[in-house]
Amino acid sequence: MLSESAANAFRLGPAAALTGPIARGDMATVARQYQAIQKWQPQVASLYQQFAALTGDLALRKKNGKP
Repeated sequence: MLSESAANAFRLGPAAALTGPIARGDMATVARQYQAIQKWQPQVASLYQQFAALTGDLALRKKNGKP
């Protein structure tokens, strides 16, 4: 699955290839995922937040039709 995601990002560009809860605007799922990570490995939770913020920016560019 990771190799398919990477291939799509290279083929389509990262914004066009973006899928998942952030791409769908499903912030309730993102919050649940963050809470689960916070309980499982708190030291990783801040990394998840950083990736979520970057992915959110990418999703906004996708929505606005910008590469």
